[in-house]
Amino acid sequence: VIMGLRTEERGTWALDRGSIFQAYLPCASDMRCRGQSHNYYSVGGSFATAEAADYRSPYGGLSCQYTSVTTHTMQRIYMATLNYPTAGDFLGTYHMFVRYCQTTGSDGDLRMGYRVGASASTTIAKSVILRQSSNIEVADFGRVTIGSEVFGRDAEESIFLYIHLFMECTVAAVVNCYIYDIVLIPADEWYAKITVDGETGDVVDDDLYLDVDSATTPKDRRKAVVRDIEAIDGYYKIRYPWTWQGAGPAILQPNRTQRVWFLSFQATTLGPPPTGDLVAPFPLSASVRAEATARYLSMRGAR
Repeated sequence: VIMGLRTEERGTWALDRGSIFQAYLPCASDMRCRGQSHNYYSVGGSFATAEAADYRSPYGGLSCQYTSVTTHTMQRIYMATLNYPTAGDFLGTYHMFVRYCQTTGSDGDLRMGYRVGASASTTIAKSVILRQSSNIEVADFGRVTIGSEVFGRDAEESIFLYIHLFMECTVAAVVNCYIYDIVLIPADEWYAKITVDGETGDVVDDDLYLDVDSATTPKDRRKAVVRDIEAIDGYYKIRYPWTWQGAGPAILQPNRTQRVWFLSFQATTLGPPPTGDLVAPFPLSASVRAEATARYLSMRGAR
C-alpha cells in the first residue's frame, strides 16, 4: 500500500499546488486529466503504437497498445502533454509507476523507459525490464521530480509539460504490450509505503484491516499493524505488523484542503520475501477512515 499527501489550495504556503492534479494519468482518450492530450508514435518495420479497445482497461475500455515487429533500440512510443494551467499543478516530487500488460513474448523481451521534459529530447531518465503475463503489472520507476521540466514562454497560457514513454524490443518477433496509465504518487509532503512483514509473509485479506496510528503512540508513531475487522471479546486482535517506510507522521493539516492518493499492488508469490510479478488489478475495493485527536496529544513527544 503506497500513500501520498498533496495539498490542493493555491496560496502563500510553498506547497500549495492547486486542485487540478490527479495521480492517475490514463494513456487513452477516456477519463483524461483536465488539459491532458496524447501522441502515439510508430516506426514502420519496427513497431506500431495506437489507442486500442481493451476490456481490461478502466478508462472506457481503451488503452495504449504497443506492438513490436522486430528488434529495435529504445524509441519513444507515447507522450502525454499537460497544458496550462494543469502543468503548473504537477510541480513536485513523486514515486512514479506505469501499469501495463505484456500479453505475448517472454520476460525481458521488452524494456520500458521514461523521460519528463522537452519533446525533442531523446534522453531517457530510467528504464525497467517488463514481465510477460496476463496480469496488470506495475513498472516501478522510483523517484521523479517535476520542476524545471514545466516550460513556459511569454504568455502564461504557453506553460506545458511532457511525459514520455519509450520501449525497446530485444527479440525478432511480434510482442504485444498494453499500457494503461502513468501513476504519480506525491512524495514531498507526506509519503508512506507499507509492506508485508518479511518474517510472516501475511497480507491484508477479508475481515482484516490495516491500522496506522501516528498521534496516540508518540514513541512508535510510524506503527502499522493488521487487526480484525470486528472486535472479539470486546477488543480488536492484532494479527501481525507491517513494515512502514514514511516521511514523518501520518497527520493531515487542519483547515486545509488536502487529498491522500493511494496505489495498492501485490506480489504473485508470497515470501518471505515476496517475489514474482508485481500486480495491480483495477477492480480493487477498500475504504479509508481518518480520525482526529486533540492537538496536544501529538505534541507530547516521548512523555
